[in-house]
Amino acid sequence: MSALVKYTVADFSDHLFWDFDRNKISLDQPQGQVVQRVLEYGLLQDWIVLTHLYPFQNILQTAMQLRTLDPRALAFLINISGASKEDFRCYTNRRS
Repeated sequence: MSALVKYTVADFSDHLFWDFDRNKISLDQPQGQVVQRVLEYGLLQDWIVLTHLYPFQNILQTAMQLRTLDPRALAFLINISGASKEDFRCYTNRRS
């Protein structure tokens, strides 16, 4: 029998939140800043922690509401979710 693992901000790579006070980051709900940092700058281990914290659909819905998202991160989400790029706010509101 395996025990449930409780993840915290300390489980993410140090470089993701270098400009934030880690004690003030809440992981109760998927936050845009956490999802965006993991998608754009995270390592595989960071993605694993994120998917253990939140259901994939919550991560996807949060990412869909982001104003900006790296094109590689957008392509990654489109490929693993089957969503359309037009579903993402960062695509429909792109800066020229």
